[in-house]
Amino acid sequence: MATKGSEQPPDYSASNQGFTQPGQSQGQPQQGFTQPGQPYGQPYGQPYGQPYGQQGYGQQGYGQQHSNTVVVSGGYPVSNVVVTSRPSDYLGFAIFTCICCFWPTGIAAIVFACSSQSSSDRQDYAKAQEEGNLAKIFSIISLVIGIIWIIAVIIYVIVVFVVFASALRGYQYD
Repeated sequence: MATKGSEQPPDYSASNQGFTQPGQSQGQPQQGFTQPGQPYGQPYGQPYGQPYGQQGYGQQGYGQQHSNTVVVSGGYPVSNVVVTSRPSDYLGFAIFTCICCFWPTGIAAIVFACSSQSSSDRQDYAKAQEEGNLAKIFSIISLVIGIIWIIAVIIYVIVVFVVFASALRGYQYD
């Protein structure tokens, strides 16, 4: 029986797989170890799905016949991704013109803007674009009528003020 300090370490030279020994090429790992990108348990150099121990591509044994058959498959299906942006519905513009400018055409603009949103939710982008354009047209009409109305009111107030002021000047207090 050996004492605690006199035990010999086990011999690791036989199970030193995967590590480079002096004088050994460092290009490929030892047989039985996987390379990054290889499936788990598949040795380096073995094609995926090839059972362990059978010859794979580039590892054909000496004296075997080589066949140069090329099989072309369809590969991965090609899909075209079309990214379309949601058409503008002009809802904010329609609400603004309804509140601040001319409400009858503003309401029509809000109706078309909401209809444009629902068409866009159904992914009917052509109809959504058409209804969004109608909402924009009604909003512009409402804005123009509102601006004309505001200008008319300003002119009316100025005229009334001038007429009223001149009328007051005509009355002299004696």
